[in-house]
Amino acid sequence: MSSPTPSRRATLLMFALTVLVPAHAFLPFYAATLHSHRGADLRAARSGVTCGNRGPMGPRGLRGGGLPGMMAMTVGGGGQAPMRDILVAGAGPAGLGSALELDKVLNTGDQARFRITVVDPVSPITAFDPAKGFMYLIRLAGLMFMQRHTLMQSLEDQGVDGRVVKQEIFDTEGKLSKKSFSMTPDAQPSPYWITREDFIALLEKQVKLSPGGVAGRIVIRDGWGLKSLDRIGDKGAGGLTATLREEASGKEETLEPFLVVGADGLRSKVRASLVEWAKQDGGGAELEQRFDMLPVKSPAAGLKYKVLSLAGDFPLPAEAVIGGGGTPEAEMAYVMVSTYAGKDVRKETRLGILPRKSKDRRTANIITWPDHALFSDPELATEQGMRAFLRESYPQMDWDKAVKPEEIKRFAEATPGRFPDPQTTKGAATFLLPEGKAGVVLVGDALHAYPPDLGQGVNHALADVSLLGASLEAHNSLAAERPGEVTLHEALRAYDEEACGEAKALVRLMQIGAPWQYSQPGAWPWLPQRPHPPQQI
Repeated sequence: MSSPTPSRRATLLMFALTVLVPAHAFLPFYAATLHSHRGADLRAARSGVTCGNRGPMGPRGLRGGGLPGMMAMTVGGGGQAPMRDILVAGAGPAGLGSALELDKVLNTGDQARFRITVVDPVSPITAFDPAKGFMYLIRLAGLMFMQRHTLMQSLEDQGVDGRVVKQEIFDTEGKLSKKSFSMTPDAQPSPYWITREDFIALLEKQVKLSPGGVAGRIVIRDGWGLKSLDRIGDKGAGGLTATLREEASGKEETLEPFLVVGADGLRSKVRASLVEWAKQDGGGAELEQRFDMLPVKSPAAGLKYKVLSLAGDFPLPAEAVIGGGGTPEAEMAYVMVSTYAGKDVRKETRLGILPRKSKDRRTANIITWPDHALFSDPELATEQGMRAFLRESYPQMDWDKAVKPEEIKRFAEATPGRFPDPQTTKGAATFLLPEGKAGVVLVGDALHAYPPDLGQGVNHALADVSLLGASLEAHNSLAAERPGEVTLHEALRAYDEEACGEAKALVRLMQIGAPWQYSQPGAWPWLPQRPHPPQQI
């Protein structure tokens, strides 16, 4: 690996010196720098240059230079070839993005050869989930995807420009202080804040309006999940069979897909199948553990959080009203300081409220260490106890008007979320023997997961999707005598090498990036005791 450039050394030094940043800010400081390099790789791939052996970690080929059990296979581009099935598990940003990208790359012109089915057990996929009521900040890698799929105008209409972060901070007496800062280089486009549910709705609409959606080549089946993914015959000699299950009725259907995209999150059933197959096939620890997640330590990993839904027009504290405020502004972030700040780490919290354009709801994040009273005190698991805690912690808020009683009850009883350990696998794709009947690829959280310190969750997922498309495009015409053919094993090999290297680099960066930004008290006393197997990423 070559030495970092001066600009990248400066960026890394900034992270090494990072101290407490407001707890509400899931700010991806480094993302733009890292993905400017990925963007160059993608542009090169779409100019016909293969993307193998590129990226920040240098050459990464497995033994023999390819994926285990891989043989050449091509998909013809002419004639009246029958339609083949692609299954995308998961209808989050990575899954919907995969559907758009694959249809754009593979179903070109009048050569529509692939049906794309997207399944997700959640119905509808745009439903607001309070446990996932967080905000996305779509930055450079995500913006590249949005521009490629003509989604920038929709993002600008529904999101909030995040180039300059503007904060209003209220102490317990309602006194106001203001801050503003930017972490986006002038030469880069503005990032945008958007809620998870709004972003999924935006992508879902685009899928339905896309050529593939209009022609019926892309179908979103919400309320349907992947029950199992199995190989047919000896080590997949006969291809793949996927069993789909409708959550409401229990009805089952089967599909024999040519390609499976695992976009089904950290607890991916697709990846679980790959783990099982690798162990069945043997070949030593390196091959048998290719798809196991390998976690590393981070000061932010293990922190817990809850998301509280506020009225979109919740009343601001008194000083803001005197200054002409009254209700929140879409472009403004708000921070409420707790009565217990600096006094009692067992009860100290910060209420962070990120920008949102829609006025029907605002969400507030509380992020703190796992043994905090918010998660361990039985009294705070009741509506009455939680209401008393919020009023005592944040007297500057009018809780009777800010939150409905049923929401406080839900918030009190809700199981907290947990920031994951930075983690990834050693494999991102596989291809089946003999003669390549089908392929399986992982994207997004199914391939890697991080705490939200650098805002890489959704952006890296969309970068994976773009990389998969670029890999397929780069290997779409490998020889003049085979115009229009897709050599899938070459595309998956290129994707595997690049995607794993990028994820490995980010996993390491997460350990030093900005893990203390949540003002987490008492983190180090419990961090060393948490179990972590000694893994090498």
